Order: sequence, then C-alpha cells, then structure tokens
Amino acid sequence: MLYSIFSGIAAAGALNAFFMFRLNDLMKSVGTDTVKGSAERLGAFPDLAIIAILTFVGCLIFAIVFGIWLSHRVAGPALKIERKIREIAAGDYSKTELRTSDHLQGIMFEVNALAQTLETARLKESHK
Repeated sequence: MLYSIFSGIAAAGALNAFFMFRLNDLMKSVGTDTVKGSAERLGAFPDLAIIAILTFVGCLIFAIVFGIWLSHRVAGPALKIERKIREIAAGDYSKTELRTSDHLQGIMFEVNALAQTLETARLKESHK
C-alpha cells in the first residue's frame, strides 16, 4: 500500500513541479513584456496555481484509493489463509478458495494441498 501511495505522490509532485516551472516561466516573461501583455499574463497565474493544486490533490486521492484497493487484494487473502491454517489445526480439511482477483493464490493452493495431504495421512493412520 505504501508503494502505491508513494508512487502517486511522486506523480503528483512531478505534475506539480511541471506547473510550477511553467508558472515561473510566465513570471519571468511578465517583466519583459509591455504593460498590457504583462497584465494579460498575470491573469494566468491563479488559473495555473489552481490547476497545479487540483492536479496534486487528484493524484493524491487516486493514490490513496488505489493503495486501499490493492491492500484489500493482499490483506483479505492473508487473513483468509491465516483462518484456514487455524481450521486445519482444528481438524477441518475442507478446501477454501480466494476470489479470482485476489493475490496470494499460490499460497492458498499450497495450503489446500497441505490440508489434503494431512487429511489423507490422518485417514490412513485411523484405518491402521
């Protein structure tokens, strides 16, 4: 989750830096133009600042939402795997599936295989 948030903040920072450099270029050009041209360009500053701020906030919100979504694709399956291991320890060897969009599919496959192996070994031992 932190990776997603940091990458979103970095993207927002890059866009913000772009707009700030553009704003700096406009400010430099204001001093060299005519009074009328300077007044027209000066009017672009608030718009550019608002765009930079909105871009940063938008990217930050996207990064947070994406980070939460991604963490649910990992944390949810991790909790389900933890619960399944407790069930196996209690003697429940039934198969458990994850959602197809979840991560950690391979680990759940191995936990289900372990449950099947333990069930088979327990059945063999009980028939002796």
